Amino acid sequence: RDKLNHHNVIEHELLSNPTQLNKSIFYLWHQLSRKYEVGVPFPMSTEEGRGMACVSKTTWPDIIKTMRKIGIINQISKGKRGANSKIATTYKLLVSVSG
Repeated sequence: RDKLNHHNVIEHELLSNPTQLNKSIFYLWHQLSRKYEVGVPFPMSTEEGRGMACVSKTTWPDIIKTMRKIGIINQISKGKRGANSKIATTYKLLVSVSG
């Protein structure tokens, strides 16, 4: 794929098939692009990510899996689960909305 137009390819992929999942991914991608730089690791808990994407607990894993598959984000480290854990999963934004 052409790196220069990679964000356009992803955007087209998401918008040409406007399922609820794709709309949520598109929305979250915009949120992440405003908040984080491409290539810089950032922590994001499930709760924080779900809040940013406005999705349910059951939809969240599908969103992350799809975003990883189409190359929007990369998971660097897995967080720890549990009520007492403060360790969030670390991700890296691979491509910004603006390219």
